[in-house]
Amino acid sequence: MSIRIFSGLYPVQPGMEKAYQAERNSYNSQQIKYGGLIAIFISLVLMLRYLLSGGDSKEGFISLLYPFLLAGIVVNALIYYTFNRTFRKRLSLSSYSSFQLILITMFFFFLTGLSIIGVLLSGGLNVYLILVLFISLVIWMKSSQYCLFSILSFLLILFFMYIGAGSREQLISSVIQGFFYFTVGWFLYLSMTSLLMENFYNRVSLEEQYTQLATESITDPLTGLYNRRSLNDDLNKEWALSKRKGAPFCIMMIDIDNFHDINDIFGHTAGDQLIRDVSAILRNAVRLSDKVYRFGGEEFLIIVPETPLDVAASVSERIRKNVEKNSFKGINKTVTLSLGLAQSQEDINVDILVNRVEQKLLLAKENGRNRIEY
Repeated sequence: MSIRIFSGLYPVQPGMEKAYQAERNSYNSQQIKYGGLIAIFISLVLMLRYLLSGGDSKEGFISLLYPFLLAGIVVNALIYYTFNRTFRKRLSLSSYSSFQLILITMFFFFLTGLSIIGVLLSGGLNVYLILVLFISLVIWMKSSQYCLFSILSFLLILFFMYIGAGSREQLISSVIQGFFYFTVGWFLYLSMTSLLMENFYNRVSLEEQYTQLATESITDPLTGLYNRRSLNDDLNKEWALSKRKGAPFCIMMIDIDNFHDINDIFGHTAGDQLIRDVSAILRNAVRLSDKVYRFGGEEFLIIVPETPLDVAASVSERIRKNVEKNSFKGINKTVTLSLGLAQSQEDINVDILVNRVEQKLLLAKENGRNRIEY
């Protein structure tokens, strides 16, 4: 049986590998944390019992390994807690995954050793069942890794069953029981992996929906610019930041001249395309720190942080010229803008500032359009 057969089980969607790996790391970390505490407690109890009983009645090298394997489980768990607390935040995603895999492998070998001792000394498969549950439920491994651990442990148990079997009937009974545990382990692993992956994709889908809803609530569907709903919050934030830093900011209000005539002559489709094209020009003409809003209809507003009025005026003039010299698809005439500018002051509030820029824009229209007033 090739491990590659199982490597494609529950494949991760392209582009989500890192998020899935982070999810698996988080899950494994939580499971190892609680599983390690249980393992420490049980191992200490069994070790104490072994020491108080004076060792197994069947003396020999095999029975002497028993306390060392229990101690290995305890030490392995303590290493995890120490390393995890000290270095987890310093490790990359892949490095932390490698650390977890090493830890899982160590637990696997210690539990496998205890399972073999149990088979040789008593013929019981109780520890092997714990091993099966450990690698199928406690640890969310890749399918290829689980396949390797599961088949390797089962083959080792079968081999030592054959060596330690007292009779043919006992061997057959043990093999049937071991195969049943092996099958249960695969069923649990596939069920758990399927459930965890389904939960992962459901959570990712919900996060994407929340992000989309949040984006749609603050953006204009036609242009992709911020909408008027988000403007008030952003203006208040910018106002508070300006007062704290002592640096003024400006706002520009922009209107496409004679837009209603353009709509009537060239049609609403061309008008909508013109609004999208002007929006793209506005976005490209300002800094990343500046925010562009569709204020309503053919009107736009731009917040220009930490910028005095004369600098904002030069930016406005560049925008006006870019639009005037541009040829727009479906519009066989020159398109111009009217712009109003206003600068924040300590003795006025946000509402007064917006009212002032609206008055400046109205003045630009009254004075012949295709101009800037401030």
